[in-house]
Amino acid sequence: MRVPTFKLLSGYEMPMVGLGTWQSKPGEVSKAVEAALNAGYTHIDCAWIYGNQPEIGETLKKMFSTTHKRENIFITSKVWNTFHSAPACKKHVTEILNQLQLDYIDLMLIHWPHAYEEGGEPFPKRADSDKMKYSDVDYLTTWKVLEDFVKEGKIRSIGISNFNHKQIERIIENSTVKPSVLQV
Repeated sequence: MRVPTFKLLSGYEMPMVGLGTWQSKPGEVSKAVEAALNAGYTHIDCAWIYGNQPEIGETLKKMFSTTHKRENIFITSKVWNTFHSAPACKKHVTEILNQLQLDYIDLMLIHWPHAYEEGGEPFPKRADSDKMKYSDVDYLTTWKVLEDFVKEGKIRSIGISNFNHKQIERIIENSTVKPSVLQV
């Protein structure tokens, strides 16, 4: 049975059903991805913050060299909040491609509209409280970097996750590549 798809604004087809890898434990995510692909899934949803992309990348490499074709599998990943600045986002997307052992990502999302302070911690806290340390980096900065990756062919479609109506409108008004997906 073929998984139904729908056409994105980018022109690419996205499977309507996919395997989410959030909270997948080490050693288990590999088995889950392999079982999903062998069962007919054609979409794997990943994110850097999940901490399991290197293992997923190893599994994809194995599957693509034996039983599945890369062009038949749709891979999604997400830019994390501490990588919203242009230099950090460029490095981050390259890291994601390397972790997943891919030449391109089918869909890259901005995970959240708000940026955290860059540094080493994925959830940086303020010294005077338990509150998050936010950055003033505008998500449009991140979006522009993703548009550049689309032009380079490293990302096929771009989208957003957890954005509200006004934030979506702002991206649409200030972009050359429109969002293909809103994931909530």
